[in-house]
Amino acid sequence: MLVHNAGVFPFVGIEELGDADLELTLSVNLKTAFWLAQAAIPWLRKSEHGRLLFTSSVTGPRVAMPGLTHYAASKAGLNGFIRSAALEFAKYGVTVNGVEPGLIHTPAMANLGDEANSERMRANIPLKRLGEPREIAAAMMYLASRDAGFVTGQTIVVDGGALLPENPEALLW
Repeated sequence: MLVHNAGVFPFVGIEELGDADLELTLSVNLKTAFWLAQAAIPWLRKSEHGRLLFTSSVTGPRVAMPGLTHYAASKAGLNGFIRSAALEFAKYGVTVNGVEPGLIHTPAMANLGDEANSERMRANIPLKRLGEPREIAAAMMYLASRDAGFVTGQTIVVDGGALLPENPEALLW
């Protein structure tokens, strides 16, 4: 099994985005998926149930955020990689899947603002809290298990229901 759990997200708008931030974001978030898959597949082919697992994001594949266009593009690209690699590696019995975290209580999230900002984020999540890293790990554990042997080319959204409301009024129900 290989787990790709990498991500950088320097906040910078398109107009100010330089080559260094763009290259760093694409290299860490997307290019490493190719390199690691190439390195791991010879061993995964020999495994009884090979797994390639990736941490993507809801930002890019499903939602957008100003200042994170480069990050969004890298994670949307990663989801495309997951689907295509699943087709390529299925002939070996290797599954390729990912998890799309929403707002998760990590040190990086703690750097995004004060308590008022944190409260606004929680208010927009139906479960009224940020996710915990262990909840991402639990989704990964399922995808790594034999029970997920018929799941490939998929991503699981772990976001406390944040993507569900059609509009803010739905959260008032």
